[in-house]
Amino acid sequence: SQVQPISTDLRCKVESVMAMSFLDAEDRLLEMEDKMDEAFLDNDGDESDRPMPKFGSDSDAIVGAMSASFLALLDENEPITDSDREWVKAQRRQALKQVVGTGIHRLFHLHLQSLRDHFGHWYELVLDSPLGDDFDTEGDASQKDQHTGKLQRQKAARQAEEGFMKAAFGSIPKICQHPEGELCDELGVMFSCVEALRGLLEDMYEVTSTRGLEEEEWEDIMGASVEDSNDVSQMSTNSRVGLRQLIKNMKAKLQKRGPAKWYERFAAKVFVIGVNYIQGW
Repeated sequence: SQVQPISTDLRCKVESVMAMSFLDAEDRLLEMEDKMDEAFLDNDGDESDRPMPKFGSDSDAIVGAMSASFLALLDENEPITDSDREWVKAQRRQALKQVVGTGIHRLFHLHLQSLRDHFGHWYELVLDSPLGDDFDTEGDASQKDQHTGKLQRQKAARQAEEGFMKAAFGSIPKICQHPEGELCDELGVMFSCVEALRGLLEDMYEVTSTRGLEEEEWEDIMGASVEDSNDVSQMSTNSRVGLRQLIKNMKAKLQKRGPAKWYERFAAKVFVIGVNYIQGW
């Protein structure tokens, strides 16, 4: 049978819903970004006080509100054809892809950078604590003290990595999470945390290397079974494939750019926040 054209009345309703949904999403995204800035400035280095713990739920709220606006059209008492129903669903999906793939995606990667800085800075604070500064003892500290310091560094490294992974994966919008997310096949790759995790490991290595930590102890700290692989990009969330190659890459970067300086990123971020505030004011 011939497909009936979409009614003019329904098109107008969908266009109205789409316009209002985008405006609402934009307001919510701006509110999220303001909260991210506040969380960044309020960060005091406490490992448990990570920035924006509700990033994932806030993103889900934006998606849920937009989705509900479209689905409400299908719940109205007015009769609607099957082709009209499928068209409305297609418009809803397209709108969700637009918001998730642009605004939420942009804030997500800014959030990953904040998490990377947060856990990296916390790890550095642990190394600078009394039990963490026994790297160059020249025989002054007892063997027991050195062993205790090493255990603390091992615990801190694992805690930083695991804390980052838990926070990062919990921040992925449910609609893009595998395997049940509606848009996971299309947009899931855009919310990968692997590059940010690799960046955190690089930062941690830089911090430890400036304190005289040997490569062998770094491998012990990471608790990794090093495999002969040069493809670091294959590193998954459940394994650390190619750690030795990763360490070589870190050393090369160290020679080019010098040690990591957390305050430089902090200063740059504060400058951006200040400019935005002045322009808005």
